[in-house]
Amino acid sequence: PITRTRILLWAALSGVLWSFAWPAIGGFTALAFVAWLPLLHAERLHDARTVGRKRAFVPYVLLAVFIWNAASSWWFFLVSEPFGTRLVSGASPMVVNSLLMLVPWWLKRWTHRAFGPSVAAIAFVAFWLAFERVHHGWDLQWPRFSLGNVFGTRPQWIQWYEHTGMLGGSLWILLVNIIVDRAITNQTRRGAYSYGAAALVLIALPLTCSLARYYRYD
Repeated sequence: PITRTRILLWAALSGVLWSFAWPAIGGFTALAFVAWLPLLHAERLHDARTVGRKRAFVPYVLLAVFIWNAASSWWFFLVSEPFGTRLVSGASPMVVNSLLMLVPWWLKRWTHRAFGPSVAAIAFVAFWLAFERVHHGWDLQWPRFSLGNVFGTRPQWIQWYEHTGMLGGSLWILLVNIIVDRAITNQTRRGAYSYGAAALVLIALPLTCSLARYYRYD
């Protein structure tokens, strides 16, 4: 049976993977290409469990993104201030940023109900990129957790950022996650192989071009 605990564990796994992928925290950068997969799986489990009933998936997303934010921002609590000040200054960015990260996922869920999962997957890419763009230019900006920043310690992977900026990396990660998810969930072996091959090409092509430029630079 599909239980809430099972869905919670899958959602939490996404937060853990993002934490391990993040620079100076885990540093296992390649995990970013699969870090959303457990949460996407949790979403399917949630839909299967609540078929015919309206139940919010957003709380599961909140668990995932809060784990990611908290694990990657713990150093806020190391400032030389009284405990109360550290608690406020440390917890506030974690909580506020986690809540803001719910917006693209909430829009994805709305699109899913209105137009189906395929359209929602594509729309989610646009929603998340729009969220990051806005998050770079308003008074509450907190760009540290933009997906493309996960490559901050891997400049050899992203020489093409001079053309796309950091959002190009975010797009790269989102597309790979969605295509890999399609490969895993595809009902036919041929479809799974096709999506799997597309994901490999999507990873390898920008990476190869970047490495070639990085190591040939005079």
